[in-house]
Amino acid sequence: MTELIKVRKENGQRLVDGRELHAFLESKQEFSTWIKRKIAKYGFVEGEDFTSFDNFIKRKKGSSVAVEYALSMDMAKELSMLEGTTKGKEARRYFIARDKALDALMEHSPIRTLEAHASRPVQLENSKAVNAQQFLIGGPTVIAEYNRENCKRVTGKTPTELKQWAKRAGLPAKQRASGKEVVRTIRPELACRMSVNDELVRRGVSLDEACDLSAGTTALFSKMLQLGVRPAELGR
Repeated sequence: MTELIKVRKENGQRLVDGRELHAFLESKQEFSTWIKRKIAKYGFVEGEDFTSFDNFIKRKKGSSVAVEYALSMDMAKELSMLEGTTKGKEARRYFIARDKALDALMEHSPIRTLEAHASRPVQLENSKAVNAQQFLIGGPTVIAEYNRENCKRVTGKTPTELKQWAKRAGLPAKQRASGKEVVRTIRPELACRMSVNDELVRRGVSLDEACDLSAGTTALFSKMLQLGVRPAELGR
């Protein structure tokens, strides 16, 4: 599906940028006037239908403040419908199509299993479990070797290389505590795949077999995250 309007997930909600929706709808009204009139006329409630926040814009001389609006999907659909234009219909149909695509994706039982791997707590649980298993096999050395190989096969880089890159890029210490934390921050779809490998290995599958089995999941996880299957804790 072509992305007409960006939809992001935050604190469990799928949100649409009000200014971006306004631009797509090609309204002739200035944005702040348009959004304030819609809110007042149709009774949208802040904290339920939308949130507003100040965006400080730096300029050559001084700065200015623009008020931005993050809209719920329901509000975005309603605003699109209320616009009563061809662009409004297109936007509303786009949001509905996204909902249907997400529902279809989640109805398939194997996908429900894969969905769990998009959760950071599940990823941490799998990582701890496989590390405990590897420790019984050969102690800290085997743990390090396993994680190095899993990371390199999925990302093309070792945990050390990822942490060094993250430090140079200025990522906070918490996000570069391990190679997996770096991946969760910059490439969450790959972190999901690494979690699948961890679970398969701790269930008795070799890492070679696990990598073969999970090879096709990267694109799938990427699509899942694009459609909103992205817990709020990912990317922090």
